Amino acid sequence: MDCTECKKRLTRTERAAWACGWVNASEHIPSLRPFPEAEVCPGYTIAFPEVIEAARILAWANRGALSSFVAGELPPAATDAVDILDASCKEVEREAIRESSEKMSRG
Repeated sequence: MDCTECKKRLTRTERAAWACGWVNASEHIPSLRPFPEAEVCPGYTIAFPEVIEAARILAWANRGALSSFVAGELPPAATDAVDILDASCKEVEREAIRESSEKMSRG
């Protein structure tokens, strides 16, 4: 999920199939992307400063040390970003558990 490396390794058409944010949306090939639920490759969006900041806030909150990182209350936009990120992380965890359970049941 490193845009710089991806741009070096993959052709524009391959990146269009992944719904790369650096490729015009009109060139995207939705049926081929590995993340059909995402409008744009997650690697593109995780590099946004607001996503990085939400991840930092969530990490501090998960350690029970948010007050060491943030003075006062979070602005509503930051709270929303952290909530969205937290829900997405939990969804990924649930999916991993489900896949693991399926593998174990198949033996």
